[in-house]
Amino acid sequence: MKAANDRIEQLNETIQSLESENKSIRESHKQEIDEKDEETKDLSRDLEKFSAEQSDKLATLRAKLATALQSQAPTNTDMGENGTSKKRKMSFSDYPIDAASRKPTIQEPCHFHLLGDCRRGARCRFVHPDGDDLVRLRLELKEKKV
Repeated sequence: MKAANDRIEQLNETIQSLESENKSIRESHKQEIDEKDEETKDLSRDLEKFSAEQSDKLATLRAKLATALQSQAPTNTDMGENGTSKKRKMSFSDYPIDAASRKPTIQEPCHFHLLGDCRRGARCRFVHPDGDDLVRLRLELKEKKV
């Protein structure tokens, strides 16, 4: 009987030792998880900051592009006598020339491209917008028809 009591006591000590070890392992894992959560939060903040910076840069580039395109847009007014503007017929030289193809590039969207049926493709003299601009212009065209 004494041997059985000794064995029970030995098993209880082993159980207490294992519970203590288990508790320390759980605490260690919890600490590691907390550290990983903090790293994830830091990375998330860095990503948000980077995205904001890139959005600002993109907005700046879009503004520069819009300014550049406006400066290349053909004009159809001349200054007349007394500083008043008068309309004139636009000539071929009013349109910027694409140096690579030596074809005029007209700064208006291609009507056929907006309909999804431009057969000239890269040889087309009109602008072929894409992305959000294409969607917006197609909606405007649809509203004009209605």
